[in-house]
Amino acid sequence: MNINIESIKILKQEGCNIENQKREKKKKAGYRGLSSLSSFDFVNLPDENRTTVMKIVNPDKWAVVDYKLRKYKDQSVTIKFTAEVKRVGVAGHLCWQINNDGYPMVDYITDAEPDIWHSMSGDWTGSFTHSYPQFYLSTWENNSDRTTYYIDNFSIEIIHEDSSDYWKGIIIPQIPDDFFVSDITEPFRHGLSDEDIHDGITAFREFLYQLHDKKSAEYKSYDVKKAELFDKFLPALLFLIGFHGRLETEPRKELIVYGSDLLILPNQNSVGINKLSAKKTCELFDFLSDMGFYFEDLFYEDKVDLSKTGQFYVTYENDDNFISGLKLIAEATINIKSDYLLIFNAFMRCDFYSLVNKIPQEHIVKISDFIHMLPPEKREWVIDLDKYLISNGCKIDGKIKEYIVFTYASQKKKKGICVLSFKPTGFTIQLICQNVKNLDEVTPVLPESMLTVLKRKTCSFCGCNAPYKISHGSEDFLCCRYTKGFAFSLDSYEEREVLRKWVELEFTQ
Repeated sequence: MNINIESIKILKQEGCNIENQKREKKKKAGYRGLSSLSSFDFVNLPDENRTTVMKIVNPDKWAVVDYKLRKYKDQSVTIKFTAEVKRVGVAGHLCWQINNDGYPMVDYITDAEPDIWHSMSGDWTGSFTHSYPQFYLSTWENNSDRTTYYIDNFSIEIIHEDSSDYWKGIIIPQIPDDFFVSDITEPFRHGLSDEDIHDGITAFREFLYQLHDKKSAEYKSYDVKKAELFDKFLPALLFLIGFHGRLETEPRKELIVYGSDLLILPNQNSVGINKLSAKKTCELFDFLSDMGFYFEDLFYEDKVDLSKTGQFYVTYENDDNFISGLKLIAEATINIKSDYLLIFNAFMRCDFYSLVNKIPQEHIVKISDFIHMLPPEKREWVIDLDKYLISNGCKIDGKIKEYIVFTYASQKKKKGICVLSFKPTGFTIQLICQNVKNLDEVTPVLPESMLTVLKRKTCSFCGCNAPYKISHGSEDFLCCRYTKGFAFSLDSYEEREVLRKWVELEFTQ
């Protein structure tokens, strides 16, 4: 047998080339979603035994690369990432951060040495509130006009977080015994007595608790798209059934609904189910059926086309009062006129207050509605602080949008004092440090937890000139023009004591 050694070498080499091409193709797929605001190439660095490395030359924008996160808007997620970064040029900071409220950093290296590889990794959990959320490597203080970047082994994992407990917690905890629908709002009554209205709202609130418990139990089996379906579109379907349905109480409590009406949005802030496929819409009806709904004359198995669906009847077998409560809360929600309140956030917290007045009013958010979400030691401190700020003439701006936030501003001094936030990731108080400039006036020793927060934001990483600075001892801490302060979680008694003194000092500066 004649063996052609040269042919074998050629075949082996071709095989290696094919394998290398496969590896490069697979590695490029790992960068999917990561784009550059400037031109880039994939290059090999044989001297460093690296292939398919992302190379970006002289980026002149605010970021070297970015990973778009718009599909996760209004969702609570955890981001985990790893990457190796080398910068050829003068030394400078390396900062991976998120284009979101506060521009949080995920990993950061100060004065990173050039011409060597830096392993970077980190994680962040929160809800995206920015209109265009992105994860990016910042060009801040990187002298980007004279710099080349190399990025290798980039990976990112986005895990959808279950925020059912959070949304369950913001449901209004109790209905006052003296709550009633006034005579001037008679159209809202639908012939119901005060007792019927009270029982209907109570039944609706209890249903919401059960809904969140069911979602929480099943959340681990949801992928991102299914989580979005039940987070965003299930409240939309519920609201539209209540809003468009005609309430009948005899011989049973039911809503008479036309399927095509469910595709009509009554408010510009609404999320319509008209964007869903017939199959996805069917999943929502299946879920509600499991919760105790019965849809008479609505025929759905694998899919349902609401544009071609006529009249059907909606009843709820677990509590007959729920149907009237659903109708009342839908009408209460549409009666709330506020630029800061998303319609389904009001609907899913059983917000019934606007039923008492026929004239649409701006929604009033009270901190007492949410104080139960805090542990007792924080609860007492926040209530006491709220009373103190009010007694000192503070104006309170309470909002519910992507999360709950209360902003306190001194009307006398015309300046902001602090911000209290109830978020899915926890409660924080943010002190606006444009007023107090030296923490030595507050205390000679800061708790370690506060120092950790202050040091974590030691730069204006958004690219501004850090107009706000606060000092302690020999150290200066800077925060950017966007955050305007430092957010603390009140985890220790010592921290709460210092923060109270800090707030009080705000009024004397």
